[in-house]
Amino acid sequence: MELRRYGTPEEHDPLHGLDPAGIRRSVTDFLAARPE
Repeated sequence: MELRRYGTPEEHDPLHGLDPAGIRRSVTDFLAARPE
């Protein structure tokens, strides 16, 4: 995702999914997508 608006350091992690909620979502999606 390319954002041309530069925010604050506090906005960086959530925008890129690097906050706890984003990491949890990524792991959950990954585990749900794996073949059985």
